Amino acid sequence: METQPPGEASGRPVIRALGKTPDPFSAQALDNPYAVYARLLEQPACWSAESQLWLFSRHADCLEVLANPRFSRNIASARKRRPQDYPPPPEALAALSAMHNQWFLLMDPPDHTRLRAVTKRALGPRMKELAIHIQALAESLVFQARQRGGMDVISEFAMPLARSTLRQLVGADDLDEGLYQHWALCLARCADASAPLGVREAASAATREVHQALQAAVTRRRQSRRTDVLGLLVAAQEDEQALSEEELLPTCMLLLFGGYDTSVNLIGNGMLALMEHRAQWEALCAEPSRTKGAVEEVLRFDTPLQLVSRMAQEDVDVGGTHVRAGEWAWVLLGAANRDPRRFENPDALDIQRTDLQHLAFGHGIHQCVGAALGRIEAQSAFGTLARELPQLRLVPGAWKRRDTAVFRGLTTLPCQL
Repeated sequence: METQPPGEASGRPVIRALGKTPDPFSAQALDNPYAVYARLLEQPACWSAESQLWLFSRHADCLEVLANPRFSRNIASARKRRPQDYPPPPEALAALSAMHNQWFLLMDPPDHTRLRAVTKRALGPRMKELAIHIQALAESLVFQARQRGGMDVISEFAMPLARSTLRQLVGADDLDEGLYQHWALCLARCADASAPLGVREAASAATREVHQALQAAVTRRRQSRRTDVLGLLVAAQEDEQALSEEELLPTCMLLLFGGYDTSVNLIGNGMLALMEHRAQWEALCAEPSRTKGAVEEVLRFDTPLQLVSRMAQEDVDVGGTHVRAGEWAWVLLGAANRDPRRFENPDALDIQRTDLQHLAFGHGIHQCVGAALGRIEAQSAFGTLARELPQLRLVPGAWKRRDTAVFRGLTTLPCQL
């Protein structure tokens, strides 16, 4: 396929900052990508000459790309269309590549439809039971914080809450906690285009270890069925042939990673926003019934997943921008959630906001399959903290953002009573 030169000569809008397209995922923008988004939102989609792809930032355009079936999520389709861009992975990355190839998140119908339906059936029966577990654990973690006189919201609250929830949900009881945490962070780093080879190799090595641990659990489920997700997927594979042996473990691994990282980032980003906007925190503490609205607002205000990508299967127009078949588009969820055309006063945190149509969990057929669980965790977390620890405050200057841009979160958020 002939590549059209970027820039005004090709009819493509290009934004320049110091001579190049603004990059909301550069190291310089980690603390505040929203300043870059504001510039991108000044015009429709722009073409990144550096990355050779489209950047969609406006809410309406992002909604269109996510809903339009002419845009594909299928990596295999992209590899077939442009094999020169997707050489076979080296042996050191084989485990990582094999897992990604079986994630239904990265597939299109009919395989995506089939695997998503199987996964939703396995998730459904556990929600009420998990809600009780989550609330009990949140209260226990808060009790420990009171005993200590404070907490790191990330390492002493969000991480153990999400980790315990996901291990119980999936049935990965004997998955080592340290390995789980290391693997999840490595995968989050791999989502950034700038991730060095060493990070990808570490992610692949950890993926191999997690796969082995889950394989042992599958063997036990075949001998004695359980009603966790792993057990239900084993039953679906053996009794219904609803998914293949090769698809079973990657599906579990997708839930373990996506559910953990998103929840930790949602709780961490949300608590930082509420602590920095003290009036909003105090309003939540005064009326814990506002918790559901608060969760939706922090999802919009500081989105845990900042972008998703799609490839055009055929020529398509989006908001006046012509995207050619084979071209990639980055859908900037974090920018869309700050679009002034969609949200009044978008840079303000307002837990009483009534327009809650954010894109934090995506949109369309690939909308996050674990969104309901993420909301349950966040509602329990914020509600319990607001009710039990209204005096909670940031330790000045102690919080730190982690070095991942696509999966936006914190490494530490120390708070004191």
